[in-house]
Amino acid sequence: SSIISFTLLLYFLRVHLGRVDGMKIITSFVKILIIAGIMGLACYGTLNYSDKIFSGSLAKITNVFLPILTSLMTYFALATLLRLEELTFFLNIFRKKVK
Repeated sequence: SSIISFTLLLYFLRVHLGRVDGMKIITSFVKILIIAGIMGLACYGTLNYSDKIFSGSLAKITNVFLPILTSLMTYFALATLLRLEELTFFLNIFRKKVK
């Protein structure tokens, strides 16, 4: 369903705007797909590892926050490493809002 929606939206965008840089879109999509897969594995691994180390109420807290923190760090590190343009765009907007 999402793939069909994306394809239709891309088609209509091309009709209204003319040429759309498809290779740039595909490159970003593949980079994001790779980053998301590795981030998911990092989150899963962190959850399994922290579950074995911590117990009790500390385990509940670490099982929520540690995988999230690991996922965020993994995402930003890989996005920087792969030079993801969307990250640069987001950070520029964030910096303007903070100033």
